[in-house]
Amino acid sequence: MQTTLRHLAAWMPQQRWYTPTGGEPRLRVLAERRLSSSAPDVDVQLLIVGDGDDADAIVYQVPLVWRPRTGEPGPSHTVGVDDDRLLVDGPHDPAFTAALLVELGRPDLAGPASVLTGEQSNTSVIFRPSHAAPVICKVFRRLHPGINPDIELQSALAAAGSAHVPPVIGHLDGEWTSTAPGEPAVRGSLAFAQEFLPDVEDAWRVALAAAAVSADFSAEAQSLGRATADVHRDLAHLFPTPPADDDARPSIVRGGDAARSRSRRCPRSARSTMRSRASTRAPRPRPGRTCNACTATTTSARSCTPPPAAGCSSTSRASRCARSPNGAPPTWR
Repeated sequence: MQTTLRHLAAWMPQQRWYTPTGGEPRLRVLAERRLSSSAPDVDVQLLIVGDGDDADAIVYQVPLVWRPRTGEPGPSHTVGVDDDRLLVDGPHDPAFTAALLVELGRPDLAGPASVLTGEQSNTSVIFRPSHAAPVICKVFRRLHPGINPDIELQSALAAAGSAHVPPVIGHLDGEWTSTAPGEPAVRGSLAFAQEFLPDVEDAWRVALAAAAVSADFSAEAQSLGRATADVHRDLAHLFPTPPADDDARPSIVRGGDAARSRSRRCPRSARSTMRSRASTRAPRPRPGRTCNACTATTTSARSCTPPPAAGCSSTSRASRCARSPNGAPPTWR
């Protein structure tokens, strides 16, 4: 393990998702798990490491693949070389992407996989199975306790039948040692998979393109506003909505000021909030879909028609039917 940590300490600061600490990485293993591999000489592992010696250490997820070193040049995403073996960044290696689908409980979605370029804080793998719609799985790099907001909000919207979010495939949770001595283990989100919509355009880029040629953007802006309003109404129905009283208003204003300050420092963060699917696809018909696991037919966004087929249980968090004894999403410890 010390060899792996040594390679990671040299490689991680070069990655876009790494947060510099002002010094050399001080890595420690918080969790480790070996994943399935179809090749006996290829090892797939999932590491969760802390960068720092105290309770404020930053927690990262680093999927890795050890494979034999051949006479050919190593992959472009090689983390390190150790004698006759290569250490490869997992999302760029087919051994890990296959294992990821197994962990999600969806090996049936196997197909050519590629990594989405240009991401800042996560790594997204796009699967293109020959018999199903493409799937995008976001592998969270920097981890936090609790369910990731992406998972919580989009799963709730998809389960409610929102036309503005893609269908959810599933998600993975994990558990790791707390960075604070004596504290209980921490649990949080590791990955989130949804149907991939390749024809969706970034609203910010569309607006910039229109402005560059002095084109009218009003229709697209109205569509974006309607989609935003629809999503906010759904969220208000699905989640608690406390009143904005005199005690709450100052914190809301401070949060807005902080967001504007971040946007001025890094325009990319502002762009990431301006995405709309409303103008690029029609609402998706939800009823009548078939469960991939049990072939039961849905009558609502994501549930099996009562009575469900034998062995099928529906879980709103994973937003899919799964042959699971208790309906819980796939997890690991």
